[in-house]
Amino acid sequence: MATSIESHVVDITTCAICLEKLNTPKYLPCLHTFCENCIQTYITAIFEKDHTQSIECPVCRTTVTIPKEVNTPDAWAKMLPLNFLIVGLLEKEKVESQQKQCMVCERMETKSEASFICVDCSDLLCQNCKKHHKANKFSCDHEIRQINELSSISECLKTFKNICPEHKGEELKLFCADHQTPCCSMCVSINHRRFEKVLSIENAAIEYATTDKVKDLRTQLSEVDHDVKSIIKDRASAKENIEKQYEQKTKDLETIFSDLVAKINDIKIRREAELLKTYNEAKETIDTSIIIFQNKQKNIENEKQILDAAVNMASNVQVMIEVEKLKKHLEGHKN
Repeated sequence: MATSIESHVVDITTCAICLEKLNTPKYLPCLHTFCENCIQTYITAIFEKDHTQSIECPVCRTTVTIPKEVNTPDAWAKMLPLNFLIVGLLEKEKVESQQKQCMVCERMETKSEASFICVDCSDLLCQNCKKHHKANKFSCDHEIRQINELSSISECLKTFKNICPEHKGEELKLFCADHQTPCCSMCVSINHRRFEKVLSIENAAIEYATTDKVKDLRTQLSEVDHDVKSIIKDRASAKENIEKQYEQKTKDLETIFSDLVAKINDIKIRREAELLKTYNEAKETIDTSIIIFQNKQKNIENEKQILDAAVNMASNVQVMIEVEKLKKHLEGHKN
């Protein structure tokens, strides 16, 4: 089981563009995650080449429309939500690494061994930088933990805070039961004040853990995954059949027209061209269909990995967040 968990961690913490560990992991609406710089470079290349207002996900080719209010690729890349589950997994690796260097000292091109970690900004800190961190008016209220207190991946993941993607710096401390969505205090005052059932996110997560939503989602994902695989198999079989039909018809044409005069040979050429066009059109249709469902399968595999990683390694709060996020994508897979 441990090996399985670690394999999921490796998969979802690697950027599909640069194939390195994710750096500032940002995710697209299809839930695929990339380094902020990588997705920014990708968006820039699409802008310069096609002058379009949309891009395709580099992994699953889902079309993502660029917000009208965004003028530059880097602005859009910065607007993309940060993947806090991935951030937690990456921070776990920092905590468990043999060489724990103070990240503040590293930025000043010096080296010091880190003994602490800031929960709010995720920096590893040495004793001296910890004191300055607490003395700074912008970070004096940050929660700082000793690294040796975080002994496991789940402990590490549960330590880091969930920050609201809509309101920078605000922690997701509440949960609107009417909308089934986590929210910060500003979200509640702006978007959820008319709804009565707003719980603390911890209580909502405890209540959430008693339901079968995770189990149900996993079951539904497996069912959709099975259906998509069956469709891909059927499409591949159909492709093989039309290839055989094409080959057979070509042989038939060769037999029929081999002994005819030049005029009949002209008819043969026209018939072959028509047949080839029909074949190519049918093949293109099926190939397109296969690609669509293969991309759906990539989405589903990614979502299963996200779900497994969240369930096995994240807090109940993070599980709830990820499940609700995944449920929104599930209906799209069924269509």
